[in-house]
Amino acid sequence: MSPSSAPGRLPCAVQVGFAGSRRPLPDDCSDLPDQLERQLTERLTEHLSALPGRLGLEPHLFLCGLSQIAAGADVAFTRACRTLAIPQRILLPQPADAYLSALGSDGTPDFTDAERRSALDLLDGPQIVEQRVVTDAATRQQRFAETNRELAAQSDVVVCLIRQGSAAKPGGTAQLLDLARQRQIPALELEVSVQEGQVQLQATEHGYAGFAAPALPSPLDRTTAPGFGNADPLPEVQAYVAAVKAHCSGEAAKSRQRFGRAAWIVIGTHLLATLGATVVLAGHGLGGDGHHGHATWPLVVLLVELLALGIGFGTHHWMHHAAPSRNWAQWRLLAEICRSVRALGDLHLPLDYLFRLRLPDGLVPLLRTLNILHLRSTRAQRERPWRAALAGYLNARLRDPDPETGQIAYYRDRCRRERTKLKASQWIFTLCSLLAILATGLKLLTLVGVVPVDEEPAALLTAILGTLAVFLPVLAVGALSWAAAQDYVARVHSFGTTLRFLERRSAELDHILREPDEPPAGGLGDLRDARRAIETIELALLGETLEWSMRRTFGSVA
Repeated sequence: MSPSSAPGRLPCAVQVGFAGSRRPLPDDCSDLPDQLERQLTERLTEHLSALPGRLGLEPHLFLCGLSQIAAGADVAFTRACRTLAIPQRILLPQPADAYLSALGSDGTPDFTDAERRSALDLLDGPQIVEQRVVTDAATRQQRFAETNRELAAQSDVVVCLIRQGSAAKPGGTAQLLDLARQRQIPALELEVSVQEGQVQLQATEHGYAGFAAPALPSPLDRTTAPGFGNADPLPEVQAYVAAVKAHCSGEAAKSRQRFGRAAWIVIGTHLLATLGATVVLAGHGLGGDGHHGHATWPLVVLLVELLALGIGFGTHHWMHHAAPSRNWAQWRLLAEICRSVRALGDLHLPLDYLFRLRLPDGLVPLLRTLNILHLRSTRAQRERPWRAALAGYLNARLRDPDPETGQIAYYRDRCRRERTKLKASQWIFTLCSLLAILATGLKLLTLVGVVPVDEEPAALLTAILGTLAVFLPVLAVGALSWAAAQDYVARVHSFGTTLRFLERRSAELDHILREPDEPPAGGLGDLRDARRAIETIELALLGETLEWSMRRTFGSVA
């Protein structure tokens, strides 16, 4: 088996937040040739290349850089990421055009013309997968401070490049280093100096001892798939979500089957035990003197009843403590997340909606990995006309007639099927209840003599009717228990609500597609209504699954 096709662990991202001084070199070196800047980039590249080894990262873990694009250290970091082919996300305190033309507190431009051209060239580099503004604070100092907080919030490890002897200031590099210490994020502090014309970086590690690498949700973190031998090269997002979804969907199907079988066992064994108890009771009445003599069948029935109750109780205990219901909920939620990402296709937009859902914290490494891989894989599609991308999403995600892919068809089909199952459960309850009433009424009429029956047949008839009067209500309740275990009522309501929502959003996207072109006819970012509509749809679809998984995880079972 070739290395490219050999099964390997699924890649997982480790986000590296970076901040550094705008003027990292000493003042007496500021006018030296560009070779010192090249040396700085080379030294930083060496440290960044060695970072996985310092952290003890396994081969399936890959780095993703987070930084601004300020002159000086940020530029060196961005060049290092480009050299090492590390995907990089740019987080800015203000829009790029304003950022690159901003003035410092003393009125001096943050960028010279040459630095501005260099930054623009780097922003167009192949490793840049995202560029976004993360704050709308009123003042410059607040904007940079909030950007540092965002870097710290999203980082698994922090690298700070500090000019030797520089003073800390709000929003500066030292603030990010302090935030990392406060939040117990491992940090690598690199102090810059120049000795004998050579740039030196003095490395100091903070908090490495307690570092725990990000991991995909267990047991997905140990899942292997063909073509994922390590994180180099990084996979395309569609291949990644296909592998994850195939595994999660398979496990969800198995968990659902186990849960269904267990629910049937619990209900079936209790029905069997009830039937056995009523048969023995009826046989006791037929014995006349209240004794069974040497008959062994009542003992056999009681033994069967005891075994049924034990099996039912054990299965119920297993359902709660072995957590098949929770496993089912987790696998289905993961599969739906992958389905959502896959549906976006070539649309180049960040997966922000995934982070707005109240998903379990253990899913964050997977969500970050999906976001990075999606942005990286769709980067080349940034200039694709938005109408073609939006029409593809609308037809594939919502209107495909196949319920396996088209969500409108899926929810219409599921709503119909769940409503049929709910009605069947209700009919069983109604029928068994009516028959129990009839059996009880006939028994009463027989006992009071309204229905004339000979003594011996009357004893047999009352025994049979008594058995039915006890067993049929239990069967009726069993139908309701099964409906509750399968969530039929909630699912019918939820599916119906989601179906109507999707039909409205489908009409809204149609309206957006019919609107005249707006210059520039660029990517989806030029049409905020389309992006907002897509995020609203995905939030609703995943929200419905999340709500179901929460009920399944923490709700009671039959």
